[in-house]
Amino acid sequence: KGGGGGKRKYVPNKSSAAAVPHGTKGFFITCQGGWESRTARDVIEALKETWEKLAPAAEKPAEKKPADSVAAALEAELAELKEEGETPLFKRIESGGINGILFVTQNKDIEGPSPSELAQSLLQKIVDTKTKVCRAGMRMLPVENTCYAGMEDIKKFIVPLIEKYLPKGEGVKGSTFSVMYEKRANDSLDRMEVINAVADLVPEPHKVDLTNPELTVVVQVVKSVCCLSVVRKYNELCKYNLTTAAMTAEEREANFPSVPGGGVKGVPNEQVVEDAKKP
Repeated sequence: KGGGGGKRKYVPNKSSAAAVPHGTKGFFITCQGGWESRTARDVIEALKETWEKLAPAAEKPAEKKPADSVAAALEAELAELKEEGETPLFKRIESGGINGILFVTQNKDIEGPSPSELAQSLLQKIVDTKTKVCRAGMRMLPVENTCYAGMEDIKKFIVPLIEKYLPKGEGVKGSTFSVMYEKRANDSLDRMEVINAVADLVPEPHKVDLTNPELTVVVQVVKSVCCLSVVRKYNELCKYNLTTAAMTAEEREANFPSVPGGGVKGVPNEQVVEDAKKP
């Protein structure tokens, strides 16, 4: 009430069209503002190389049979180009118009490594070789599914991922886990409420470990879209930061001292909660 001049909160409308369609898998990427297109090209190229490394032989394109004539060869090539344009393996899509944010989808109709497997393999290679894959890229988080950024939808769509990575049942070996929550341009959710709700869905014998978990359940909210995934070695792989992963231990220590209140030594925390409120 009243005519106060305070900043209005953004509350997502479930009926409005989402920039990233619900049910999408791929990669949520942050970068320096103005470098979105270049970063997308560099990341997609790196993902293609990682795919070739991880994809089973049966999933790789079969060798083409020679065409009977020049006309047949031309027709086959045009058909292939058209198909690649319509269903590429990785493709950048609109991510809501937020500066420094981009989303790369992974084609769900092509069987092969999951986004989490691809991201882990790529980050591990960067850590091992200290080679950057892009100039301005920062975080690259895999996305196994997307949904509306509402509490009930988050709990509903995170369950299949929990069942996959943190299953229950006789003989299941317990894993340690944590829940990582970030938001951008959305004030409709309470951080601890989301974290606790997701953690409560994880069954025994798995245990919470906030220091060095084996698995991290990622809940990434951007406007009305929630990106969900479960990743391994989150802290060990520099919180999936493409730039930091390419640094030596000495460079990390010099550039990013220990993060107050938790975090990994030498890894920037990106002020993931408060600064994420920026429109």
